[in-house]
Amino acid sequence: MTTSQRTVIDLASVRLDGGHLGLVAADLLDRNLAHSDDLAAALAPYAAAYGLPDATGQEFLEHLTHP
Repeated sequence: MTTSQRTVIDLASVRLDGGHLGLVAADLLDRNLAHSDDLAAALAPYAAAYGLPDATGQEFLEHLTHP
């Protein structure tokens, strides 16, 4: 079984568009299936691929979930 956090990482690694990735991340947070700090840390390596090379993981998560 894949964890919800792993699913988001997999989606980011294949460069799912940011709008849909943000919806998935927001849904996980809203349903308490992931903690924001953990999700931000997991997504941090992908920020540059989404056009935010200097963003922290938390900034990238905020960008995805609050367009």
